[in-house]
This record gives sequence, structure tokens and C-alpha cells, in this order.
Amino acid sequence: MAEGADIPQIEDDRREVLKRNYRKWVKMMVPYDPRFPNQNQTRNCEYNYVDYYRCLKAKDGDEEYCAWYKHVYKNLCPQDWVEKWEEWREKGIHPVLDINP
Repeated sequence: MAEGADIPQIEDDRREVLKRNYRKWVKMMVPYDPRFPNQNQTRNCEYNYVDYYRCLKAKDGDEEYCAWYKHVYKNLCPQDWVEKWEEWREKGIHPVLDINP
């Protein structure tokens, strides 16, 4: 009978953990963007990657100002795509020429 008394405490602890982590999870989520209404988010990923580097150029490298775009592409894009695009940028051969260094 003593074991049953612990169950509500465990559930309360789980609720507290969920409440604490909820804000972190919400920050990590990418909100709906009406420019990309379909389930396939490939274009959303690519646009935000390009927009991040365009923003950096426009704002003289202010990463804090452009952080939103980076947050979105980091959460939507597969890591191997980003690595490939970064490599292209370093070589100056990224198809979107205005983001090459």
C-alpha cells in the first residue's frame, strides 16, 4: 500500500519536468510560415539558409539580429545539406551567388 502512495508524487514530478521543458521545446519549434504551406519544408529550409547570409551581409555581420533565420534553417535542414552548402560558400561556388563570401 505504501507503494501506491508514491505514484501521485511521480506524476507530479513528471508534470514539473514537462512544464520546465515546455518553454525550451517551444523555442526550438519553427512556427508556421504561410509562404510554405505544404508538408514538404525543403524550400523553407533553403530560403532561410540563404536569408541568414543575406541578412548578415545587410547588417554587417550582426549575428544576433539574424539569429532567427539561423534558428529556422538549423531546425529544418538536414545537417549534411548545411555542411555541403557551407563548403560551397567557402569555395565561392554556392548557386545563390550573393551569399558567397
